[in-house]
Amino acid sequence: MELLQATCASATHSVETDPRQTLRADTHPVPEARVGDTVLAQDGALGKIERVIRSETSVPVYVVVAVRRLVGRRYPVVPWSLVTAVDRSRRRVHVQGRCGTISRFPETLPLVV
Repeated sequence: MELLQATCASATHSVETDPRQTLRADTHPVPEARVGDTVLAQDGALGKIERVIRSETSVPVYVVVAVRRLVGRRYPVVPWSLVTAVDRSRRRVHVQGRCGTISRFPETLPLVV
């Protein structure tokens, strides 16, 4: 066990941490998409990420993609479950599905019941 000290207001608090948990989190980073990354569908480029919507635990849940059209733009909301790979060095996010299908996804988040 390691001792971690944190200063809060006028007092210093010490908390014991398990170094195995810290190492496990640091050695297995989850690749995440960033705003501005190019989204690639199975049949070509779809658009750029406009926004990443996260859960309370900071895990990506949805990605809003800016898709260019002949007239204007659409912003379909793509579930993170459709993301197949993230290439951070090339700033590319690969998603499952075709451009035409994904570009017709709704532009609003699903309602939570």
